[in-house]
Parts: sequence; structure tokens; C-alpha cells
Amino acid sequence: MKYDEVDYLTVTDEDDDRIVRIKEMLKGLRKVERDIFLTYVEEGTYAAVARRYNVSAPTAKTYINAIKNKLK
Repeated sequence: MKYDEVDYLTVTDEDDDRIVRIKEMLKGLRKVERDIFLTYVEEGTYAAVARRYNVSAPTAKTYINAIKNKLK
């Protein structure tokens, strides 16, 4: 399943301050990082990300943890 990036990045009037901050942080990622992270958000497992990007699950976990650290 391919996510709709617009849903994750577009700030709406209904968004509270936390959601706006998260969306701004996501916008600050490189495109490839955002794609990997949002795939993880949508699919929910390292294995799913690994399959999509043709890497091992431990490699996907490493990528995702590095992205999470950038978002802190």
C-alpha cells in the first residue's frame, strides 16, 4: 500500500500544535528518509519496509532508528 504523502505533510486548521510540529519535522527530512519512515508508519514492521526497499529487516531497522533520532 502506498501512503498519500500529502496527508502526512499538509497542515490543516484541525491540526493542533503537536501535529503541526510533527508535520514540519517530516518536511525537514530528505525525500528518501521521509519515504522510508512513512512506509514504516503505514506498514508497521521493519520486515515490510525491508521488502519494499529490498534490504534486510535489520538494515531497515537501522535506517528507521536513524530517522527517528533525527526527529527527536
